[in-house]
Formats: sequence, structure tokens, C-alpha cells
Amino acid sequence: MTRDPARRPRRDASRPTDLRRRSAGARQEHPRYLVLGEGPTEKNYFDGFKRRGLNLIVKDGGDDHRAVARRAVEATREDYDAVWCVLDTELDSALVADLQEIVAGHDVRLALSAPCFEVWLLLHKRKWTRPLHSADAAGRELRQLMPQWRKGAGTRHADFVKHIDTAITEAKRLDPTGRDHGKNPSTNVWQLVELIR
Repeated sequence: MTRDPARRPRRDASRPTDLRRRSAGARQEHPRYLVLGEGPTEKNYFDGFKRRGLNLIVKDGGDDHRAVARRAVEATREDYDAVWCVLDTELDSALVADLQEIVAGHDVRLALSAPCFEVWLLLHKRKWTRPLHSADAAGRELRQLMPQWRKGAGTRHADFVKHIDTAITEAKRLDPTGRDHGKNPSTNVWQLVELIR
């Protein structure tokens, strides 16, 4: 059946066209988070949290801790709901003080691990309270539990995701406030993970 063009309603040429965009209605926007780490280990771990409904940008900020913190401060000018730096303390209290000073007054959160991010990874696998004197020592302990693990590209989110609750519990046991960055070992990465998981 064909329509009779004579019966088609005609547009009123005198009526102005409404060029405004329609309202998005009840559609929710997804939060947008930036995570800046100091290497591929952190990037590979946090990339695993990316999923539909979470706009998570993870960048390898390089190994200069202070430069990563400054980049995070610059990123606050962009449209992020939160900006986080995931950095090692290297057991250096002067470094921690510098990082805190760089981000002071800006909407940047620090996720610091003492001595290194591998402490956070280690806590996925077991309770750990013994001081670690270097990142290499933490890496050796992690390889004892996970012989396949390697720093950097050898870090796979899938190897840790099932034990995130354990890591959060153990990290809170080490530092319940998430502010005792001088304690060895300690990590407040759990604060970021609780936000994005």
C-alpha cells in the first residue's frame, strides 16, 4: 500500500525549527578517574579495573615520583572526578614530604606504598607484617608465592583480582587510616581500589 503524498501532513514553514539538543533525561554520566603510576606494574594492575560504566584512565607516569605528582596536579585542570598518584615511598621520608607538598591544595590523592607497590600485590596472597628493605626484596617475596610473576609486563590483574578483599583487609590491618606512610610495610592503595572496584 502506497501513501498518498497529498495526505502527508505538511510542515508549517512559519514555525521556527528547534535546534537545541534534547535533554539526556535520566541517563547517568560515568565517573571519570585518572590513575598515574610510576611504571608498567601499576598500569597493568589498574588497567584490569576498566569496565563498562567506569571511565578509568591509567597512565604510566614515569619513574620520577615528583614529576608524576606534578603531572597529576596539572591533570586536575581536566575534567576528572578524581586524580590519583600510585607511587612507592622508597622508604624515603623526604620524598613522601615532597609528594605531599606538591599535591597540597590540589584535588590529587596519593596512594603510597612502603617500600613499594609490590607490598600491595603481596597482600593479595598473604598476610605480611615483616619490614621489607627494598623493592627488590618485596619482588623476591612475591615471586616465592607467584613464580610466574615479573615486575612490569609480568603483572596481570587476573592473577590478583580474586584476592582483592584479602589485600584490602591486610592493608587496613597494617595502616587503618591510610596515612602512616612512614610505616614499613604499609600501603593505602586500598583506598583507591575501594573507589574503583
